[in-house]
Amino acid sequence: MIYLRNAFSSVEVDSLDMSSFLQVWGDGGVYYYDFYYGALPAGEVFLRCCEVTENCPLSEKRLPDKTSVHVEAISSFFKLVEKKRFVISEGDWEDYYAARFEVWYRDAKTRDEKKLMEKVYRVEGYMR
Repeated sequence: MIYLRNAFSSVEVDSLDMSSFLQVWGDGGVYYYDFYYGALPAGEVFLRCCEVTENCPLSEKRLPDKTSVHVEAISSFFKLVEKKRFVISEGDWEDYYAARFEVWYRDAKTRDEKKLMEKVYRVEGYMR
């Protein structure tokens, strides 16, 4: 049994896929994410997000910039992102819906992008 912990929660995992791991948590439209991945050249890791049933992008203009993290080249499974804060603005508090979070990578040299993984979470929007 493996336990992954952060400041807000712990996750119990029977077997950890050593190629990637994404954890998203929060509420009221304000979220954080941790991301683990294997070998990568230097670049940026960032999120894109879509509502699941209609595949509508969420916070499309802000999310990639707000979630972007520069990473140095790594050669093995490593925690690349820790407690990075972002906001999903679509929707209202306590109006939950499914959102697909995609983790993207942009190579520092070539600027080529590729999707590393995706995972569905329950989210709610941010009311100002």
